[in-house]
Amino acid sequence: MNNDDRESLQEAKAAYREWENSLEGVAYWLGDLPFPESLETVTIQAVHRLPDAVREFVYYHCRFASEDDAGVTIRCVPQAGRPWLVTLGQGGVEESLIAHEIAHAWLGHECDPQAGELRLTQRDEEAACDLTRQWGFAGTGTETIQRPH
Repeated sequence: MNNDDRESLQEAKAAYREWENSLEGVAYWLGDLPFPESLETVTIQAVHRLPDAVREFVYYHCRFASEDDAGVTIRCVPQAGRPWLVTLGQGGVEESLIAHEIAHAWLGHECDPQAGELRLTQRDEEAACDLTRQWGFAGTGTETIQRPH
């Protein structure tokens, strides 16, 4: 490979990394999200703001769904290819809430595989809130309160 080819390859790699880290790239990697455009937008924006390694974790280990309830929850389905299921309600969904639930998965918080529920302690909640703040989010997802998961 000559120098011109190497430069072209490096430019192509840089362009791909730039696209992959754009909102368009995040939307592509998340695929078709099964909810209305407003929830799709907030989910894409939340995932876009995550650190690169966490974003990649989301692409390969998390799925998203919508329910009629309000809020955001996470469940675990260990036998599934992407074992973490983040469920978004129909109202009041903030980027920080999505990031908070992803933080539980990233931190590997304990899951009851039979029930698909997380077994969270107050320390787990505090750790998820702290990590969500470290990732640069503010809002409800960074406040240490009891949440249904």
